[in-house]
Order: sequence, then structure tokens, then C-alpha cells
Amino acid sequence: MLDYFKKFKKSIDFMDGCERADLADLCTGEKYHIEKFAFLSGENGEYAVFTVKENENIFYFGNSVVSEVLKQVETDNMSEELRGVGVVFEKVVSKKKRAYIAIRFVD
Repeated sequence: MLDYFKKFKKSIDFMDGCERADLADLCTGEKYHIEKFAFLSGENGEYAVFTVKENENIFYFGNSVVSEVLKQVETDNMSEELRGVGVVFEKVVSKKKRAYIAIRFVD
């Protein structure tokens, strides 16, 4: 019966007891490793929530770009492999002069 009520929870288990940090905090040029990720529903569709190995007890909300990449990783069944790949988060500006944060995979 408890399973029925869990669907009303507005967070993901790995978020419990963790602090939220801003995605921009990861734009350091350093390499990170995404440990866990999942998706929550929002006004504009699903968005990613994730943790990185290098920052314990902290979670981040992904923007649309990061969320799309992680959704594709999940669709391609590469979630486990993602843990072993480094990622760098970068602030970039689109051709239309719109700033956003992108994710780049590195060795």
C-alpha cells in the first residue's frame, strides 16, 4: 500500500539529506563524475536531478541541455557506464546570444 503513496513524493530518494547547489557551481573547468541521476516532472517536462562523486551530500538540477543529454544516456542504457566518464560543465552563449550551461564528456 505504501507504494501507492510514494508516487506523490516530489523528490528522489538520493536527494534526501542532501543540499541543493546551483548547476553553475560546477562550471569550474574541472572534471566531475555523475554518480546518480533521475528525473522529476516540471512545468516544462522532465528535468534531471543528479549527484557528482566529487561533491558528497549535494545534488543539482539539470537545465534543459543537461537533462536532454542524461535522458539520452538513460534511453541508450548507458547509465552505469556514465559513472566512469568525466564530464565538464561549461557556460556557453548560443548564436542567439542566450547563455546556458552545456555538458562535455572528457577522459
